[in-house]
Amino acid sequence: MVGPVTAIDEGAALCAPFLRRLPADGLSIVVVSGAGAQSTVGTTDTVAARLDQLQFELGEGPTPDVLLLGQPVLTPDLRAADVRNGWPLFGEAAVAVGADGMFSFPMLVGVLTVGVVSMYSGTVQQPWTAAALQTAAGLTAAAVIPALELAARSAAQHERDPRARTAELRREVHQASGMLTVQLDCSIEESLSLLRAYAFAHARPIDAVARDIVGRTLDLGAEDE
Repeated sequence: MVGPVTAIDEGAALCAPFLRRLPADGLSIVVVSGAGAQSTVGTTDTVAARLDQLQFELGEGPTPDVLLLGQPVLTPDLRAADVRNGWPLFGEAAVAVGADGMFSFPMLVGVLTVGVVSMYSGTVQQPWTAAALQTAAGLTAAAVIPALELAARSAAQHERDPRARTAELRREVHQASGMLTVQLDCSIEESLSLLRAYAFAHARPIDAVARDIVGRTLDLGAEDE
């Protein structure tokens, strides 16, 4: 008997064409709401998932740069000196988890960047050909609407059943950031930076730190006193 299609299955289906047609070993697909909340709707493997998590935790890497610039960020060699200078934390961490090159593309609706497809290679690569770049751009454009729809359905499913295995929406991180803006009288950007700094300094996943703040077992305001 075939079970119901899950968000994980749909995310894998979104990722599959990229692996079939491009020289990548894995990838993640992230969408972003108008309020800046990130939802990871698909990852192909543990390396891709960790790269995605590292960029969110550290606030640096190709995904944040693509979201800022609205343009592809192509990094054939993560070991290069200019990469380490531009991403002093992420560059070294990415190599450590098994990525030697990354190629990231904006998901666009008009001029608005609504997400990122970020592919990695386990070996240093030559710059992609014009044909490969065109293929990547076309596949990314085709994935935009399905990815947005998947994120919306996953959010609705989570509302009905918080235990459901849906796309990772990092609700607790954004909820914790909102709580910190009130507690510390700072902006959302400042509160998220504080979360990242605390998680990095204490070698903890940012999701775990956020969970403690939401559960009121951790008070960053008291930590500063």
